[in-house]
Amino acid sequence: MQHLVWNGTPEEMKELRYAVDRHCDGEEDGQRCPAHSLLVESQWQLDGLLFARRIRERLLFEEFRDAGVA
Repeated sequence: MQHLVWNGTPEEMKELRYAVDRHCDGEEDGQRCPAHSLLVESQWQLDGLLFARRIRERLLFEEFRDAGVA
């Protein structure tokens, strides 16, 4: 079993758990739902999710800046 480390803040963890719970399909045949599997299967995925969350505002700004929305 792989040991994963959360590299975000406690507040980011709280928000992540809330988001995962909102998208949880529950267990089926003893298998984790895809949302919960994301938290325990891959350090790379977990770090990528944190990275994307942290740059979200910048990406939205850059995407819509020239459209006059931001």
